[in-house]
Order: sequence, then C-alpha cells, then structure tokens
Amino acid sequence: MVRPLALLLAVALAALTPTAAATGPSVGTGRDGAQHARVAKAAKVAIEVDWPSGQVRGRNVRVHVTRQGSAPTRAELQVRRGTSWVTVARRNAAGRTFTMTHRVDTHRYKLRVALTERGLVSRTARAPQPPALVRDTSYPSDPVKARGRRLDLRFEGERGDHVDLVARGHGPDSCTRTVLRKDDRVVRQQRSQLWRLPRTGSYRLLVVPCWGYDLRSADLTRFRLVPLMPDGAREPLDRRRGTVDVAVVDVPSTGRMMVRGWTDSRPWARVLDPDGRRLPFERGTPTYLETGRPAHSREWPNQFPFGPKTLPGRYLFVPERDTEVSLSTPVAAPAVLEGAPVTVADGGVPGREREIVFSATAGAFVYPDLPLPSFAEGGHAELVGPDGAVVHDWNYRRGWLLPSDGSYRLYVTPGPDQADQPLTVRLRSATLLPAMSYDAAPTRFTATAPGRWAVAEIALPSSPTPPFRHRFVASAPDTTGAWDAVIAPTRSAYCSADPHGPLGCGDYAIGTVRPDAPVFAPYSTFLGLSHLVVFRPDPTVTGTVDLSLGPDA
Repeated sequence: MVRPLALLLAVALAALTPTAAATGPSVGTGRDGAQHARVAKAAKVAIEVDWPSGQVRGRNVRVHVTRQGSAPTRAELQVRRGTSWVTVARRNAAGRTFTMTHRVDTHRYKLRVALTERGLVSRTARAPQPPALVRDTSYPSDPVKARGRRLDLRFEGERGDHVDLVARGHGPDSCTRTVLRKDDRVVRQQRSQLWRLPRTGSYRLLVVPCWGYDLRSADLTRFRLVPLMPDGAREPLDRRRGTVDVAVVDVPSTGRMMVRGWTDSRPWARVLDPDGRRLPFERGTPTYLETGRPAHSREWPNQFPFGPKTLPGRYLFVPERDTEVSLSTPVAAPAVLEGAPVTVADGGVPGREREIVFSATAGAFVYPDLPLPSFAEGGHAELVGPDGAVVHDWNYRRGWLLPSDGSYRLYVTPGPDQADQPLTVRLRSATLLPAMSYDAAPTRFTATAPGRWAVAEIALPSSPTPPFRHRFVASAPDTTGAWDAVIAPTRSAYCSADPHGPLGCGDYAIGTVRPDAPVFAPYSTFLGLSHLVVFRPDPTVTGTVDLSLGPDA
C-alpha cells in the first residue's frame, strides 16, 4: 500500500504545479541554470544592424530593435571602448520595435542596446572587419601606418634577439592582442612584454587593437640588454636606429637600490617591473627600489604608494634618449641626535645615496642643522621609520615629527653638482612645547641651546565656513638676533616637489613671521588638520617670542 499512495501523491502534486508553457521559457537549474537565464534575458531584446557596405568608419549605422512588450522604456545604444561599454545615444522608446542611429568613429566597432528600466541587454553586434594590413618591416625602419586596421608585420630576426613592439592608438594593453609566429608556431611573450626570438629566420606579428580603438602605427625595436652592477661604473645607453640599449636591474629580496640617469631629470621612456607592468611616475630619476616597498622616483615621494610594491627580480629601464646610468646601494653612517656632525663620503661611487641611522623616541621633532639637497638641485631626502614606512615630512623635508620609538634611517641623495662631494649632516631634536590653542592667548617660545628650534602643535578649526584665512602674529620686544617662525601642515602637500613649485600647492598653507614682518595671514583649506608652529632662532639669538594664530579679521 505504500507505493500506490506515493504514486497518488506525486500525481496530485504534478497537477498543482504550473507547466512550462504557463511560466514561459525555462531558466534551468544547477550548473546550466545561469546560462539558460542569460539566453532567455537576451531574447527579450533583439537587434539588427544595417551596416554600410565597405568601410564603416565615418558613416552612420541604423540599429533596429525588437523587444517583448510595448510599454514606454528608456533605451541606450552602447559601444565597446577598450574594457568597458560606453553609452553613445539614448532615446525614449514605445512600441515593440524602434530604431537608433549612430555615426561610427572606428573600424573596430562593437555595439549593443540596453533597456535601462528593465535591465535588459541585447546580444553584441560587430562591424564587418577589413582584412589585416600586411607589411614587411625591419628593426631600423619608420613606424608602419595602420590606418585603423589590424597589422600583420613580417620581419627577419636572429636567434636571441629581444624584440619590443611600440603600437600607437591601440587602446589599453589589457585588451590589445599581439601574436608572434615563427613557421605557424606561436612565440610566447615574456613577462617583460618582450619576445626573445628562438631561431634565426622569418617572423610574423599580428597586432589587433581593442574594440573602439583604431591602430595608428606600430614599429619594432630590438633591445640590447645592459646589466647594471651595484656600485659599479656608469654605463652608457644609446638609442641607435632600430636598436635601444636597455638597463637591466636585478632587485634582491632585501636591500635598497638607486638607479640614476645622468643626462637630465626625466631620462626614461618607461620602466618595467618583473611582471611587465609599467611603473607610475616612471620617467623621473633617481628611482628607488626596495623589495616590499613602493618603487618611486624623487619626482614623487612614496608617502602615497600609488604604484605596485617593488618585487624581487628583473627591472628594465628604457631610455628616452642617449644617457648614462648607474646603480648604487646606500652607504651608511650612525648619528646621534644633538651630537657631532656626521660626514659621509661616497665610497668611490659618485652620486651614491647616503643613509644616516639614528635612534629616537615617539613625538620627537628631528631636523637637519643645515638644509638637505633640494629638489631644484637634483637631490632628494626621505626618512624611514622602524616599521619600514616613510615618515611624513614637515615643510618639504625641513623636519619630521616621529611617530614611534626605535631606529630611523634618513636617506639623502646629493644632486649632480654635489655627486662627488662628501655629505655632512648634524641631526637635531627640537624643544617640544605644549599644544597651542587657536584664537587664544599667545604661546611663549624661548631660545635655549644655540640655534635649537622649538615646536608646538596647533589644530585649525574644523568649521567649513569660509573664508579660511588666518592671522599669524609674533611679538618679541626683548629678543636680539635673527629668527623666524613658520606654521605649516604636519605633512607636506606633495603636488609640487618643493614649496613655490610650478603648481604652487601648499604655499598658501605656509606662513612665516620674523622681526621685520611680525604678522602674516596664511590661507588654508586644511580645516581640522594638525599644523606645526616652529620657532627657528639663529645661534646668537637670546630672549623669547610670543606667537599666536587666530582668524583674520
């Protein structure tokens, strides 16, 4: 009796279950369910495109859209641009059928229609593609003009050649397709984006740009790899017709390296990491590489790690023009705060980076007795804390407010004019005063040890109501000698490498008072951000200075 009862229940449940005809097309279940759902969704909006005969670029296409239902809706015509879809036309549509028109601007043209209110998207339609343009080329030749078409380049190569392709107008590298063949066998591209030719003979390279882009031109260059020895002599890099000398730097798993081009401040066309990625801010020099930390150049300090971290392995430095290049490691020397000056020579390697090592406690404000090499002089300086992170600097490397106890490393790069000279640095620790209050009674700063600075923090008000101008005032009736006092954000605003740089950023947030100019009105939008007020007396100064900051009436 069990089996007949189960059969009756199954029949009854089947009668109560809606049929497939009543529920519409099946969307499937399990592994195939998602695919069935996409097919059913795309079938609700279909397109037919009237492609013009011959070349499509510069001509109009008409898209005929058919959909289920006739309720008013919003339609978008979308074209593929590299790795994303871009809306190029919109219209309000009613009825089951309607048309959309657009002017084609590339050979590599792919489109679809989306009904935004219902979340429906049609299948993709591709423009008829002209055949690839076949051209014979060689290393010392002018760029091959593609006229928007795919390129099939034929050339002769020798075993061991490192071949680089420079394409223009192809779109993002992630969607550009390049295939190198030797006798119908594919030659794999190395992670450095180069091909190493396995045999001498004829090769064919197919270059297919991204959808939505027209390839303008392409040319081949042979790279001659020039390995750099740490702390070795300068190596010349030449850009001959068809052949480019490329510096190769092997970054170890530990240790810091500096790569320096000697012709100008931006000698590199590109810098490639071991995974073939181009480094951001790659053109500047020197470039600093240390495994685990962001690779960076002096043009942009690495307080803001935009780029990928340095990897152990091979880096390629491709020159923009003929140059000389060197690879060096830092030469280190210990120092003591408020101790004797430290002189560090280059160890026979001109332009070498100096590393000053010292210990300090959290909250100390450390500064060099004399200014370090500036950006304008081709120099650079950065302070690395006990955790390996760069410490934010005050007023463009004039000082640092230390975040923790431990050992610190101050890296200093001399400019080209000081490349073969020893560097002398005396590190000092400022006298720390209690925090100042905004729009309150003045704080008294006293000249204690000869030339020793005094520092106090102050927070600007957090009210967003403009104007943002403040009044910085000094009073020093009993002080003799030269001095100044500076207010600036705790961390420098790095859209210029130095204050008063080409962008002028950060200048408005820096205010200076001195005996002949005791009042200054700095303008700052850094509301609520901590600032430092630093009193900087000459060694002969005696007496006190009262400083205050409030709103500019």
